[in-house]
Amino acid sequence: MSSEPVNFYFTDDQLECILDFAAQAVGSRAAVRGIGYHILGIEDLAKKEEAAALLRSLHARDWDGAARHVELAGVNNLLVGILLRVEAKEQPPHDYWVAMRSPYEYLDSASLVTWGEATAPPAVPMQALPLKGAGDRKS
Repeated sequence: MSSEPVNFYFTDDQLECILDFAAQAVGSRAAVRGIGYHILGIEDLAKKEEAAALLRSLHARDWDGAARHVELAGVNNLLVGILLRVEAKEQPPHDYWVAMRSPYEYLDSASLVTWGEATAPPAVPMQALPLKGAGDRKS
């Protein structure tokens, strides 16, 4: 698996989706102290076979298989496989993988398709998500 981080910039909507997940995982947004991420794979949802293969790789925790999905440009509806490390107040960090539907359309919202615990996560560099005001947002 490639250890080079993929440059991926999350929209406010995508950040909200990830923060909502982290808050549910640890109990509240106020408890979230940090979120690290690494993009595992990206696929065009219009390519049903490839998108399904990315989902199968994530469910099987086949990190190398997920990394073979590298769709990036010119796609309106992405499926993004992300490794998340959620740090919470008075809890050890916990790793998850999530599959986020990430639409390009302004009026359409990002949503999690599926997720799971990342047992034996790959040794990859994590980037920090900006959590400005995360504790001030809705719980």
